[in-house]
Amino acid sequence: MKNLVNIMMGLAVAVVFFAGCQKEPPLPFYANGTAPVLSSSVTTIAPGPADSNSVAVVFTWTNPHYATDSNTVKYMIQIDSSGGKFNRPDTITVSGIKNDTLIAKDLNA
Repeated sequence: MKNLVNIMMGLAVAVVFFAGCQKEPPLPFYANGTAPVLSSSVTTIAPGPADSNSVAVVFTWTNPHYATDSNTVKYMIQIDSSGGKFNRPDTITVSGIKNDTLIAKDLNA
């Protein structure tokens, strides 16, 4: 009786183990594009409090020409204060466009 219980338990574990594993389909392959090139409208950003509603910087980047719709590509812009070494950067996520404009009050906040 004890052997029968052990065999049944082993069989139950094997059934659960093999039934729980499911092979994932292969991921879609997209042809390589080109690395996007980031450019900004200024080289140094130091907006004063009086300029809070003016444009501080405009970031633009080139189309990477991936084999997928460029409107689904997500970019993340990270900004940190001078000397911050990006220990705690502010992150801005942009999807579907190839530019972003930051105003001074967003940077001074």
